[in-house]
Amino acid sequence: TRIMARPPCDHWLLADTCGALGELVNESDVTDALIRRYSVNGGNGARYAFASGVRSQAGFDARRTADFMAIDLWPSKRFELQGFEIKVSRSDWKQELKHPEKAGEFIPYVNRWWLVIPELVKPVALREELPEDWGMMVVDGNGLVRVTHQAPRRNALPLSTTRMVALMRAVAQTAAYVARRTAQAEFRELERYRAEKDEEHA
Repeated sequence: TRIMARPPCDHWLLADTCGALGELVNESDVTDALIRRYSVNGGNGARYAFASGVRSQAGFDARRTADFMAIDLWPSKRFELQGFEIKVSRSDWKQELKHPEKAGEFIPYVNRWWLVIPELVKPVALREELPEDWGMMVVDGNGLVRVTHQAPRRNALPLSTTRMVALMRAVAQTAAYVARRTAQAEFRELERYRAEKDEEHA
């Protein structure tokens, strides 16, 4: 599946200033776009804790995985927990519609549930296909996420201990991934700066 986009830049968390997606889009590209969207810092520090690949339970008996989850850390937003299903192909989305029990493993425990798709010439999903309690987000060719259909807010069931541990583990793993990607970007920027200085003095 091809999507036209500007080439990615090294400052991968700065979605407002540089492109994010390459020409070929996969689930990792969309996940990175969600990470950028929820890497928001305010006067109180980070607004969200987020994670990719969240298992339904902490042990080996976990049956399902949520592609992405984010919890709002601001009390004024009532600590809203959101879940995200990422789809990058039409066939994958059709399979999702045939098996609603997959998302059903998580939906009762979140305040909002979203479908997130890349913006393609041939849409991955149509608005009228969404289950009534789902919202939709679209990632454009620059890696920016926009809401195309608002997810309704619901009262979520409290997370059990095993679900909370699974979420915390995924948050820690995702934070390590973000730190590693950021360090790699900073190293490339330093190498570019050194190369430019060497050219100036050559």
